[in-house]
Amino acid sequence: MGFTQRGKEVFLLILDGFSNREIAVQLSISPSGVKRHREKMLLQNGCTSMMELVAKYIRLCELHNGSNHETLFPR
Repeated sequence: MGFTQRGKEVFLLILDGFSNREIAVQLSISPSGVKRHREKMLLQNGCTSMMELVAKYIRLCELHNGSNHETLFPR
């Protein structure tokens, strides 16, 4: 899951249940910018839906003994 720093921010907000519009407001970017980040994340990870990407993230957390975004996405 190689995300840019902004991609990580977008993904973590997606995990928290925010909509594209809400993410755009929080990050001061356009909703279409959020959509581009989502599309890039799916493409980079070979996923066809955000649900599939989130499931992949959860499996990755389980493989790392319950790790969360703090260990998978170091700052």
